[in-house]
Amino acid sequence: MMELADDMELGRDFNPNLYKPKTLKNELERCGQRRRLPAKKCVDIALALARGLQILHESGFTHRDLRPSNIIFVNDIPKLADIDLLAGHDAALTSYIPKDYAAPEGSHSSQADIYSFGKTLYEMCTGLPVKAFPTLPSDIRH
Repeated sequence: MMELADDMELGRDFNPNLYKPKTLKNELERCGQRRRLPAKKCVDIALALARGLQILHESGFTHRDLRPSNIIFVNDIPKLADIDLLAGHDAALTSYIPKDYAAPEGSHSSQADIYSFGKTLYEMCTGLPVKAFPTLPSDIRH
């Protein structure tokens, strides 16, 4: 069982009828317009997620579907979600990760999780959709 994600607008206080989970995907698309996150926020999120991945991998598991929609915020702390896909390093298992996040060698290794993590960081830091990789925004220096 996973913790309930914060609400996009109300945080831990939420109205069940209006609840919209605070995921990284929803955060990137806030107010109906895709945007990149501030540099400090990107670093903070990246560090928290890298620690979570490290624990997962050191325990012998892979996530297999790391992407913005599977990162939730609980008390404003980013956490890996959708752990029903969590598995050992078994290449025979079916993969559900969208092709734009999937590592070329397949999605059943810690290296594949790191590849997906990199694509997620790309979206977070550039504000561009993963399909735009490796394009950079024209104002990236600012």
